[in-house]
Amino acid sequence: MGRRRAGPGQDLGRSELTQALFQESPLRPLPRERERARERRACLIAPAQTPASTDQQKPSTKIQLPEGGVDEKGPIVTNTDLVSFNVTVTDIYGRFVSGLSKNAFSIFDEKSQRDITFFSDEDAPVSVGILFDVSGSMSGDKVHRARDALAHFIQTSHDRDEYFLIGFNSRAQLLMDRTRDGQAVLDKLTFVQTKNNTALYDACYLGVERVQRGTHPKRALLLISDGQDNNSRYTFNELRRVLKESDVVLYAIGILVLYIRFSRSNAFTTRR
Repeated sequence: MGRRRAGPGQDLGRSELTQALFQESPLRPLPRERERARERRACLIAPAQTPASTDQQKPSTKIQLPEGGVDEKGPIVTNTDLVSFNVTVTDIYGRFVSGLSKNAFSIFDEKSQRDITFFSDEDAPVSVGILFDVSGSMSGDKVHRARDALAHFIQTSHDRDEYFLIGFNSRAQLLMDRTRDGQAVLDKLTFVQTKNNTALYDACYLGVERVQRGTHPKRALLLISDGQDNNSRYTFNELRRVLKESDVVLYAIGILVLYIRFSRSNAFTTRR
């Protein structure tokens, strides 16, 4: 059968129109089939886009926890303030007391007792800044006594302690950077010359700055001097503030002169 085409201005019947559509595009779906295909695609896509519109939803995999419960698989975020400090215990004669347990201590904050979350009395290594006074008042026997006191300290220290040596008179100066060789520190002070004034606060300030670069978490300063500050740029309040902020402990060894005075009552009085 030959294909019949409609000329310009020529009408076709319904059967002829249907036949003409099949003959022109046999693979093109009919309008009714297009609508059905669109509906099937909409049914497949709709549940993913609007799950709330479906009557049967997929059961939730979220674990229902009781009120105040914690999901161990999920991340836990908490904020807390941990304050750590070192404590030295001595008896009435000034002798150190060791072997104390956690139960021997109590901490109060504004009359409210706080819990001790961590306690340790192990001999851990320390980063130590040694502040050695070489001012004019330390001349003679004083500087030798100061060096002997430092030698005793190093001999009884931990093998892994590290030292920073700072000498000070009119100004503070770093004489030796971080080292674990205690003998090298003592050798550095063998032929030291004493002169000028005492910049004690400046030396402590420099010591805090240097010891904070130490390897060990425990950090301390050891001050060896015979007198008070008289030539520092920093004040006592500034030094006290930086010590509190840095959590560095400051210890002092006083090199004092013992002399005897004869009083009118024929009694001897000693002063340090």
